[in-house]
Amino acid sequence: MLGVPILVMGVLCIALPARRKVWMHIAVLFGLVAFLGGLEFSRGVFSGGDAFANPAAGASKLMLLISGALYVFICVRSFIWARANPLA
Repeated sequence: MLGVPILVMGVLCIALPARRKVWMHIAVLFGLVAFLGGLEFSRGVFSGGDAFANPAAGASKLMLLISGALYVFICVRSFIWARANPLA
């Protein structure tokens, strides 16, 4: 569900290169939403209640947390590199 908007932003970067920065920042926002949605995993673990009643849901939230964090981290590193090397 969150991967499709990121894919669309990538396609828009290729189709409309003049607005590439805008599309990439929007894509990072979707990655941040994925990360924040994955934080739901920690609520289930630390609530003391039925934390692992549905292990598939817990695993899904954990993967959302990890992949969202990794995506945002890589994007931020890419933005920093692009600032340092404007003509590359």
